[in-house]
Amino acid sequence: MYQFDRVAEQKINGTFEVLAINDEDNQAYLLRDVIINAPDITLEGFRLSISCNSEKYVYRVSFNTANETKEFADSVLRLLLDASKKNFAAPCA
Repeated sequence: MYQFDRVAEQKINGTFEVLAINDEDNQAYLLRDVIINAPDITLEGFRLSISCNSEKYVYRVSFNTANETKEFADSVLRLLLDASKKNFAAPCA
């Protein structure tokens, strides 16, 4: 299990990719074929985790409500969808 602080899109070798970024350890984890597990309820609050292949990435910050968790999960899904659309868009002439 790995923790992350934010999710960002980057262009890597001509392909748009979405990464879960761990700012504390200066690590980035490529997100492909993801399953978003939200919310996981803990003593600290609601947690969001992303499963990708055999790895699990947990958002470092806890949310106060299930709705906040869902909004963040939706924003991750939008990033993944936007990156996918860019990768399959026809090149500009």
